[in-house]
Amino acid sequence: MSPLHSIVQLSDLHMLAEGALLYDKIDTAANLTAALASVETLGGDIEAVVLTGDLAPIPTTTAR
Repeated sequence: MSPLHSIVQLSDLHMLAEGALLYDKIDTAANLTAALASVETLGGDIEAVVLTGDLAPIPTTTAR
C-alpha cells in the first residue's frame, strides 16, 4: 500500500549564515543543501518539508 502523504522532517539544523562554521568545523548551509539534495533523490510527491528543533544555535531577535 502506498502512503497517503509524504512529509520530510529535518530537525535541529542549527543554521548559521552562509560561509560561517558551527564550532569552527561544521558548514551548516552546505549540510542543508546536501540534505535537500538527498530529499530530491527520494522521488515521489513530497507534500511538505517540516523544519523542527533548534533552527539556530543561539537565540536571536534578528535573522541574517
